Parts: sequence; structure tokens; C-alpha cells
Amino acid sequence: MPGGKPDFDIGKTLAETSKLFSSHLVDEFHFYSYAKAYWLQHVFCISEQEPVIYDLLCRLFKDNAVNTNATDEDGWTPLLLATRNGHEAVVKLLLDSDIVDVDSKDGEGRTPLLWAAENGHEAVVKLLLDKGAKLESEDSDGRTPLWCAAEKGHEAVVKLLLNKGAKPEYKDL
Repeated sequence: MPGGKPDFDIGKTLAETSKLFSSHLVDEFHFYSYAKAYWLQHVFCISEQEPVIYDLLCRLFKDNAVNTNATDEDGWTPLLLATRNGHEAVVKLLLDSDIVDVDSKDGEGRTPLLWAAENGHEAVVKLLLDKGAKLESEDSDGRTPLWCAAEKGHEAVVKLLLNKGAKPEYKDL
């Protein structure tokens, strides 16, 4: 180590160590890839029924211990998952963190507002609109949240979207 400088590449050393560690995890834990890709979906399925898990999720989001804008293989963010499934408390928690993209899109261009509207989650739609979600966002097929809510017969959501200024013009898809 002449001149006080190390005679090795620290970046390369860290990368090789990381590869060994990851490889070891995959060998020892056969479901590692699945768990890495889908852990959040499982958390959302049980988080509201299990206070301990919900409390942990709250701490992780508040401490920024997890990337709330991370996506899985299909482009799903935590906010997209929570809005699709109508998890009002989780949506509120994510929106209150002020670090989520309220207009994030999945692999088909669908936003959290579109998912909440299509599935009739009125309270979630209101939360998203209060945080500035775009009313007229379109998915890859040109459908808007209003179009999806109307197609599925969610009258309360349709009224809410119209009252907030959604444009009711028919669009032939």
C-alpha cells in the first residue's frame, strides 16, 4: 500500500462479495427470487387483519426503510397494489409519506386512481384526488378512471369523479 492508497479495487471487491452473498441466498433459500418479487403483495393481503404486521409496515414506510416507488416484475408499486385492493389505511399511509408517485403506472399504463375507480374503492379514490392524482390519466388502451368506474357500474365513484371535474365525453375505444 505505497502512498497510503490500497492496491485493490474496493468497488470490485464489494461487487464480488455481494454476488457470493446473493448466490448463497438463492442456493440456501429456494424461494428467494419469489419472495423478493412478491413479498409486498403478501403483506398487503394480511396487513389490515394483523395489527403487528400493519404496525411494522407503518414503521418501514415512515422510516423510509423500503423504497415506496419500487416496482415488481410487472411494474407494480406498493401504491398500485394497495389501491387496486382497496386498502384504504395502507394507501393513506403511503400518501402521507409524501414520497410516493401518486400517478405511477403499471406495465399497462394504469394509475392508482384508475385501479381504485375501476374496483369501486370510493374512499381510496377520494384520498388519491386529495393528493393531486390526475383525473384524466389514460391507460395504454385510452381508458380513464371515469370510463373504468362507469363501465363497472360504480355509481358513487362516477359521481365523485364528475364532481371533481372529470370530463364525461364518450371516447370510442
